[in-house]
Amino acid sequence: MKVSYFPNVREMKICDIYITEFLDYIKNQKFDKYITEIRNEPDKAKKLQLKQNLPCITASGKFSLSHKNSDLIQHSGFIQVDIDGLEKDRLYGLKTRLLKDQYTHSLFISPGGNGLKLLFKIPASPRTHLYSFL
Repeated sequence: MKVSYFPNVREMKICDIYITEFLDYIKNQKFDKYITEIRNEPDKAKKLQLKQNLPCITASGKFSLSHKNSDLIQHSGFIQVDIDGLEKDRLYGLKTRLLKDQYTHSLFISPGGNGLKLLFKIPASPRTHLYSFL
């Protein structure tokens, strides 16, 4: 399944990428120099600015002009969930539990290092997306 890829959250130069390709980038540490910089930055404002420079995807599908719901072209059958502000012991315990969940497609530690980013399998329907989110 292809999803929309953005150079960062501010740029609307959209191209399509296979979601597996993007996940391989993460798995193979393509973004690690950026992640290390983010995790080593003590200033919260600078850390946020660095995070906003990371490449990103719209895990829920392909979009046309932006990443707004109204611009959805094709739903991927996934939804991204972010769990932020976790202490290390809680983060790793939750990660272990969520890896066993039948709906978890992928899971990785967030760029900031204190959260989780998950992709859950959901029905590939824009009409039920909000229901799945809630």
